[in-house]
Amino acid sequence: MSMAQQGKMDGGYIDSSGADVVEIGCDAEFWESLPFLTHTRDYAWSCGVSPWSVYGVELVRAACAIPPEYVLPREGFGAYGSLNMFLALTGFSGDGKGNSTSAGSDLVPFIGDYATIAIPPSGEGIGSVFSHMERETGENGRPTGPAFNQLDHIRALLDYDEISTLTGAASRQGSTLNATLCSTWSGKKFGGWNKSPDKRVDVPAHAYRLCLIAGAQPSTAGYFLDSKNMGVVQRFLTYPVTDPELPEKRRPVTAKPIPMNRFPQGYTWDEYRMYYRNGTGYECKPLTLPEEASREMWAQRVAVNHHKRGDPMDSHRLLLAARVAAVMQIMHDGALTVTPNMWRIASYAVKRSCEFRSEYMAEYRSLKSRDYAERREDYDRADDMMEPKHISDAETDILEKLRKWDDGTGRDRRDMQQCVKKRLRDVFGTAWENLIASGRIIEIKDTDAEGRKHPTGRYCITPDTH
Repeated sequence: MSMAQQGKMDGGYIDSSGADVVEIGCDAEFWESLPFLTHTRDYAWSCGVSPWSVYGVELVRAACAIPPEYVLPREGFGAYGSLNMFLALTGFSGDGKGNSTSAGSDLVPFIGDYATIAIPPSGEGIGSVFSHMERETGENGRPTGPAFNQLDHIRALLDYDEISTLTGAASRQGSTLNATLCSTWSGKKFGGWNKSPDKRVDVPAHAYRLCLIAGAQPSTAGYFLDSKNMGVVQRFLTYPVTDPELPEKRRPVTAKPIPMNRFPQGYTWDEYRMYYRNGTGYECKPLTLPEEASREMWAQRVAVNHHKRGDPMDSHRLLLAARVAAVMQIMHDGALTVTPNMWRIASYAVKRSCEFRSEYMAEYRSLKSRDYAERREDYDRADDMMEPKHISDAETDILEKLRKWDDGTGRDRRDMQQCVKKRLRDVFGTAWENLIASGRIIEIKDTDAEGRKHPTGRYCITPDTH
């Protein structure tokens, strides 16, 4: 038995030394590297959207169609790696998120058996998409035994039109949404504990397929920035829905869906259901990655242990590349062994995703800066409009207080400034000078024994002031 055949059966890595590996250096080379990628680009252009966004939707839907027991090998990960996939489609309102998801659905029109498309509002809601607790009941309708985990769906595609939906749900006090997304992306066991057995949700590890697509306008990128410390943003593929290279003349292209027979078969519904109920009869089926992937992953582990970490935003880059490569290999020819070429192609796709994510974040910061500048201009304009009124109010306040304290001794400037209303103190100086210049207040002067007058620094209202 060859090493490649052994890899197909047992998962792990295959030695790719001496293989003729392609190098992908630009987008054009990426789209021409595989027949289905070329068709994805051409069909996306015929729909008037970015090939990258359609490719992302196609990839996520294909991942959803792969049964959950198919996983990445333990080597390099420490544990099995999931093929669950999250996608952010970036662009302004009206740029074509809906067109992109529609075009991607044309190329992968199915997401597998026992699947659902849902929009759960919370982390606990995600668990309830897959299963719920139930009891056997007798003829009288009363429970006859302990509660058990009843399977509802084995796959789910979460489709959020706006990532702000996630922002609102994640910001609620006590929200577990971000933590649940991190766990489910890795295929870990998750659910919700409740003291009542009838209300517990328990979704086993690598026994569900969860994929997510979210529209992400630049103005809502705050969700990514707020959740980056938890590692949420690092788990998303990020692709734009617009393409500056879109041809000016449209060329109609008919969609050619990925054949369903390329996707591996999963367990039967009864087998999944029994595993959810009693935890038996289920084994993960690891795919095989090329030796090149193993070397890169080990180099990353060495760097982390030697405290030579790279950009925290790229902490899951190789994990993303591994699952993208595995899904693309199945889309390409149905093989469960990833070739060195496919690893290179997938690595380029993830590299572009990271670049698009950086552009998306930069656009968000630019918008925030422009919004701040515009608000400052509005504030300054309002201040300019209100300043004459504030000065007039300050003059009135000064005169009222001097009139009230008209005992012949007057008041000095510092005392008056402390006595006027707080909101008027910024314009006190201007109001005070106006009152002096207009002759409405005058300085009281003392006369010495020789009849000479001396300034006192105290002021009072002139007799003619009303």
